[in-house]
Amino acid sequence: MSVSIITCVTNFGSGMGAGHSCLAVSGTVFTFENILGFIPGGASGWNSFSLPKYLEMNRDRPVFIQKLYGIVKPGMVLDYISTSISRDDLYGFSGVCSSQTANAIQYAWGKDFDPSGIDTPYAVYLLAKGKRLVEEETFHWPGKENLPIGKFINIHFKLSEIEKTPIPRTELEEQNFSN
Repeated sequence: MSVSIITCVTNFGSGMGAGHSCLAVSGTVFTFENILGFIPGGASGWNSFSLPKYLEMNRDRPVFIQKLYGIVKPGMVLDYISTSISRDDLYGFSGVCSSQTANAIQYAWGKDFDPSGIDTPYAVYLLAKGKRLVEEETFHWPGKENLPIGKFINIHFKLSEIEKTPIPRTELEEQNFSN
């Protein structure tokens, strides 16, 4: 069993916006995006899908999948999500996709994992790299050839912004990694 962070670049359908963060545990995606619990099949703010189905649903936007090292415990991620569902956490009232993703990672890792900023899905993505939690990363964007040119340009611009963003590390982490 393993945990992965999934980062969708830009908002669904628009080619612009903050994007989306969610988690996969051994092939099942858990995504906190069910606004007020109105999406059928969801539990509180959470929905789940198979990873192949989720990637197909998001084929028109880039998706990064960061498989995390085993120090982020899959069972504890599932415990966090189960507790969140039992509390009836709702999107917007109990956080957003990136804050719930970060909370689950922090709970399952046992160390601080607190991204900040406006585009927090990308902050989660970069913080996982900065904390050296990422064992393997893959990139998916099968629908890029069929996009309208304006949407493609918007997404390409967002990708270039992400590439220019420094990976966050504390001063102590910088000292440890430079030795």
